[in-house]
Amino acid sequence: MSMGWANSPEDGGLLVGGPSPTQEEEQCPAEHVGTALLAAIAAIAFIWYFGGSGGAPGDPHTALSAAPTAHPTATGAAVAPRAPVTSPSAALVLPVAGRTARPSAGDRPAAAGAEGGPRPTNAIWGSPALLLLLVTGMALPVWRTIRRWTPTRSPAVPGSAAAVWALQASSSSSSSAPPLTQKRVILLKDPAEDGEDPYDVTLRAAGYDAIFVPVLRFEFLQPPDLPTSLLDSAFGVLVITSFRSCDSLYWALSTPPLQESRDLLLREFPVFGVGPKTCAALRKVGFQNVSGDDTGSAVELGPKIIDFWRGLSTPRKALFLRGDKALETIPQLLEEGGVPLEAIVTYNTLEGASEEAMQQLRAIPELGQRDWVGLFSPSGVRALADLRAEVPGFEKVRKASIGRTTSTAIEKELGQKAEAVAGQPNPGKFLEAIQRYDA
Repeated sequence: MSMGWANSPEDGGLLVGGPSPTQEEEQCPAEHVGTALLAAIAAIAFIWYFGGSGGAPGDPHTALSAAPTAHPTATGAAVAPRAPVTSPSAALVLPVAGRTARPSAGDRPAAAGAEGGPRPTNAIWGSPALLLLLVTGMALPVWRTIRRWTPTRSPAVPGSAAAVWALQASSSSSSSAPPLTQKRVILLKDPAEDGEDPYDVTLRAAGYDAIFVPVLRFEFLQPPDLPTSLLDSAFGVLVITSFRSCDSLYWALSTPPLQESRDLLLREFPVFGVGPKTCAALRKVGFQNVSGDDTGSAVELGPKIIDFWRGLSTPRKALFLRGDKALETIPQLLEEGGVPLEAIVTYNTLEGASEEAMQQLRAIPELGQRDWVGLFSPSGVRALADLRAEVPGFEKVRKASIGRTTSTAIEKELGQKAEAVAGQPNPGKFLEAIQRYDA
């Protein structure tokens, strides 16, 4: 038996459309008998009422359509039948709406009144029960037709709606429901806030399903010594290893002490950032003298800072903006190169996935070794260490690192090596590392 369409289980029933050519409508036999009986009664009433044959034998009132007969007079002589009425005035006495013709005064039998016979009446109008049968007999077939072609809802049976919904879902073609992908990359980071995320665009273009699951939260700070440090001539270079420090820079540049020298600072002050993302964020703040787009880690950025510092005519300190859990890679490299350094914490990292992130991860079906997890910082690696014990199948997921620093954290925190390591911290190199392993 074919189905029209079905609603969701929450509606508590199944919606079925009109019958198809191959579908037989199940009806009760009593309904067939009742319908046929009323239809027969309606037909009899219709013939009786409109045909005018409802009078008793010998009733002088007949339908106009009957052949005209001679009317007896009071003396018993026969009167010839009248000619058909043709004038408009005479047509007024013709029957309307199925009523029998009423004889004129000259045609009425005089003896009828004299002998006290029954006065002619319309038998149908005196039978309301017959009229009711007529209306019912005509209306019932119409109602049955409307009912037959109107979608109806079957009674809800416990568990039946869910079973129908599951049946329809399982019987759907493979093209209507997307198959479970074999290429999923779970990115432990927030997606880009302004427009499409480049990692999402790059991965999806290559056939991977990118899933963003933020596992870190950040608290942005307004350190009071940041505006004064930016104005201090003792600093000759600004170093930033995370784009998250840019929020604090926005705030510092808007403070009153920097209003007069702000434009000069943005135009000329040398700034170093790790990777293209951090450098792009610095340019968005307004800095024009930015270097470090071609680096992929703090290890690669350190030598560039040292070379620049050694080229200064007057040695000055480096101002390092960092998070509370940042690694000591930059301080150690600059110290070894003889560069004096002063650090300011601009944000706090709150490690640990939220309950919402945990639920999102648990909802991923059949999580396992065919999937990837993208790691972008040592903090994310520590969060992954906790998640592997809480999310089934997460310990089997392959690990893709954004760079060497994160890869080192994977070895330290997890005792394992990343299956894929990006040559540079950008979406293209990240994808290349994954594809190289999958090949």
